[in-house]
Amino acid sequence: MDAETRAQLERNSLAMALAETPAFLARHGTKILIGLCVLLLIITLVQRRNRAASSQAQNQVIYLSNAREMVQRLTRLPDIVVDDNDRTNRVAMATDAVTALDALRDDGDDAAKIEALLIRGDLYRQLSRQPKLGDAFNEPAVYGELAIQSYLAVLADAGSETGPQAQQRISARMGLAAAYEDAGMLDKADEQYAAIQEESAATGYQRLIAEQRVEMNAELTGGRPMPAPNFLSPTTQPAEVDEPMLGEFGMPDE
Repeated sequence: MDAETRAQLERNSLAMALAETPAFLARHGTKILIGLCVLLLIITLVQRRNRAASSQAQNQVIYLSNAREMVQRLTRLPDIVVDDNDRTNRVAMATDAVTALDALRDDGDDAAKIEALLIRGDLYRQLSRQPKLGDAFNEPAVYGELAIQSYLAVLADAGSETGPQAQQRISARMGLAAAYEDAGMLDKADEQYAAIQEESAATGYQRLIAEQRVEMNAELTGGRPMPAPNFLSPTTQPAEVDEPMLGEFGMPDE
């Protein structure tokens, strides 16, 4: 077969295919159109889901960061309210923290919700040490129990997991022990300190604190326990450069 004949056959095949196209589209055009629409819809949904996941992650970082900052600021305040302006500022800090943490109940993954519970425990423990602030924060004694409940919820959710959840669990035990000490339940506090010393993920500094608190709880001053430490979870306090030796009452030596 020469080249000219071959070219003629190719042209004929193309012409036949083009001639059959209208009939093919008439038979299958609707199916093809539906298929293309479904494909575009899937692509759109995937893109929207990715954007939503990214937005959720950003919101989680913002909410957690805001809550941590408010707890840190409350922690640095003295136990005495100076004036009405000071009281108003404290109420605003607590309200902002609660608002951020409440938002994570509906807009947070499991890890963020556990972290929010941990920060909530720290917040409640700080509120239990504040004077009566009025508005929604007028019952310090109630917040001590709420702090205990929040830390226990972290322990229940974190379980025996390793990795980041292990540190969340240890931080919850630290906070829970301090909350128990605030409530005068030293036996329960010592149970948490003992559990910290058994944690494989606990740092040497955390074990040292736990050991010293158990020793201090064995000592009574005027029939009262030593002052409870003002622990915050690592997420609600500045990172430590080193592990200083602890002096009296569990506070770092100068």
